[in-house]
Amino acid sequence: MKNFCFFLAGILLMFNTLVHADNIQKYNILSKPVYIDSSKKPQVLEFFSFFCPHCYELESLYHVKDTIKKNLSKDVKIKRYHVDFIGDDLGPIATHAWAIAMVLGIEDKIILNIFDDVQKKNIITDPESLKQAFIKAASISSKDYDTAWDSFIVKALVAQQQKATLDIDLKGVPIFLVNGKYMINNHAINVTNVNHIANNYAKVAKFLIKKK
Repeated sequence: MKNFCFFLAGILLMFNTLVHADNIQKYNILSKPVYIDSSKKPQVLEFFSFFCPHCYELESLYHVKDTIKKNLSKDVKIKRYHVDFIGDDLGPIATHAWAIAMVLGIEDKIILNIFDDVQKKNIITDPESLKQAFIKAASISSKDYDTAWDSFIVKALVAQQQKATLDIDLKGVPIFLVNGKYMINNHAINVTNVNHIANNYAKVAKFLIKKK
């Protein structure tokens, strides 16, 4: 696979990176901000893929998104965008399915189930198996899925995710973008203690939310 995920677990083996992690710039500033919506309110936007093993780790093992959410005020918007460029032909299909989840407001309900089916059970191999996994996790009918798939609002969200990925010129995931312009540097996150990984991400996110 030409495209790749940031190998978060591999950082544990990079001793020099670990030693100097606290001295590395915690974030990069985008020249072209990317916002969830036109309000430009405080926000955290995560880019991920169901086909990225380390996105799966952040969700299933470290619970990074939930930890970030707990450490920020309730007025901070937190969203996830799926990327097309991992998963070969299934990448764009998964992005479309994720748009359905966003429209239905069931992201948290389905995300770990889909991750498990892709990464652990290996039962999602084509658009139909992805659809079946989705409707089972979401507790919706096949007809509801198809109707949502063809809806204007879902297609608009697909385009929005794809545009954001292109605007940032994203090459890998996971990525966390704070307030539209501050991209957390994964390599600056101290991972010497795996129990603190989520809190270390949350600390940087909290700092950047307050940054002008």
